[in-house]
Amino acid sequence: MSPEPLTRTLADWVATTELADIPRETQQQVRRIILDYTTAALLGVDTHPASVVRRYLARTDHDRSATVFGSDIRLSPAGAAAANGTAAHALDLDDGYTPGGFHPSASVVSASLAVAEALDSEPGELLRAIALGYEVACRMAGASHPSQRVRGFHNTALVGVFGSAAAVAALHGLDGPTIANAFGLAASHAGGLLAFLDQGSDVKRYHPAKAARDGLVSAELAAEGLTAPTIVLEAPHGYFHAFTGGDFQPDLLVGELGSTWRMARAYHKPYPCCRHVHGAIDAALELREQHGIRPDAIDRVVVDTFAIAASHDRKDIESLLDAQMSLPYCVAAALVHGEVGMSQFDDEARRDPLLNQVMDRVEVRSDEALTADYPRTRPARVQIQVDGSERIAEVAQPYGEPDNPMSDADIEAKFRRLVTPQIGEERADRIVAAVWKLDDPAELFAALAG
Repeated sequence: MSPEPLTRTLADWVATTELADIPRETQQQVRRIILDYTTAALLGVDTHPASVVRRYLARTDHDRSATVFGSDIRLSPAGAAAANGTAAHALDLDDGYTPGGFHPSASVVSASLAVAEALDSEPGELLRAIALGYEVACRMAGASHPSQRVRGFHNTALVGVFGSAAAVAALHGLDGPTIANAFGLAASHAGGLLAFLDQGSDVKRYHPAKAARDGLVSAELAAEGLTAPTIVLEAPHGYFHAFTGGDFQPDLLVGELGSTWRMARAYHKPYPCCRHVHGAIDAALELREQHGIRPDAIDRVVVDTFAIAASHDRKDIESLLDAQMSLPYCVAAALVHGEVGMSQFDDEARRDPLLNQVMDRVEVRSDEALTADYPRTRPARVQIQVDGSERIAEVAQPYGEPDNPMSDADIEAKFRRLVTPQIGEERADRIVAAVWKLDDPAELFAALAG
């Protein structure tokens, strides 16, 4: 018996789904995603990794058809997708999808906006492309998480290339067989390791950028006629065999296509750090506020959480990424400062003696019952021993998850709070209006340029 035609099923769905088939609430989710993406991309534009990638591309890429956001530079769609994708993931502020353990928008939205600008796509075409690409990426990730992670692969890089390929294929109006070829090409581009967890480095920031660029190129090469295995997902030597050893769930990939939109379960981040540690941050902030806990009086902090979150227990903080990936650091920052924003991760904060003292008193434990709840929830329980007493708070779903969501107003407030000081109120107003209306992509691109 031949394997289920997963690749063609997914490709045909992308090719035949029209804007009218996408529910109104899903279309609004796309607008939320774009606004949250612009927050991350504009804030990240001047970071070291984004600057390095932009400088390299400005020197080597001579097309000028797409905008690099927050700058006066224009590049090819592939170059702009890579530059913007790096910036959007540079500060760990971008959205994510818990059932798949990855960040969708830095790849999918970066590729979509770059190609839509170059093609002068209609608003509905852009919205449709992002919805389809985002949904493909969520389904790809959800079908194989956490089996890819335990093998050392970073889902953001692996599945982002498929989401980007789907979105770009939709913008080009490709048919099912051609999109299946694009997926075949994307599979050979898939790659990205979690080694940045062992040594904090810039490469994590580049993972969605390469997925955006490679997915875009895969779709456009397929449109030119380059072929690849159109059974690449289900093939005996295909994608799921290579990255999961066959440990994946086909129904989560192609089940209920068009009737259940898994992208509705995306989350948005209130804090610029690893999503796995947000539940513990929420609990720590709750305890600090409710009990007026003085950080210098803390004797011990115990955090019980699910296994993947508990693995983020490093205390040897040498870089921004080390701090963003460290549960002890993030909990200490919450307890010392009463907030977790960008300033809590800068050089001065990382050297703060009090913050480091509290961090040293944080113990992280993997809890079997809490682990059993993941990825359905991202639970954390924080116990603080202070002044001879113990305070406890437990969070099942961190703020920003679909069961504990950030509203449209919350997402806009996040954008205005973080981005307005950088770009000014007038330009911020233009971007917000352009995204919520999404009736004139050219106005959005003009507002996003530096």
